[in-house]
Amino acid sequence: WRSLVEARRYRPVRYAVEIDGVNHQAASVIVTHGRHYAGPYVVAPDAALGRPLLHVCLFERWGRAQTLRFGLALLLGRLPRTAGYRVIAGHDIRISVLSDAGEHGRQPVQIDGDDALTLPVSIALAAGAVRLLRPV
Repeated sequence: WRSLVEARRYRPVRYAVEIDGVNHQAASVIVTHGRHYAGPYVVAPDAALGRPLLHVCLFERWGRAQTLRFGLALLLGRLPRTAGYRVIAGHDIRISVLSDAGEHGRQPVQIDGDDALTLPVSIALAAGAVRLLRPV
């Protein structure tokens, strides 16, 4: 339900995303080390916790209709094959605001669904490992 409320309040934002020195733009971004998002939904099919790579999911189309289209594709398991969506693997990620519909650059960064920071951010994998239990 939260997604429907947010979709109704949608205001276009453009993000600058730098992946290993290469610049991109996006309407929304997910940075992940794993394949799944919000439980069972696959957003980065080639991602694996055992590999030292982050996967940057770029939603490259703007607008309320595009947001709803991406959301439906996610629910139906089709997001990785959806036009305007792509995943790029990388090591060093930087994300900042290009334009934000009057929010003055104070765009939140969510970590596991909770607002944790504001942009700009730099993201990379830590050198040391954190032990996790995962189902086989």
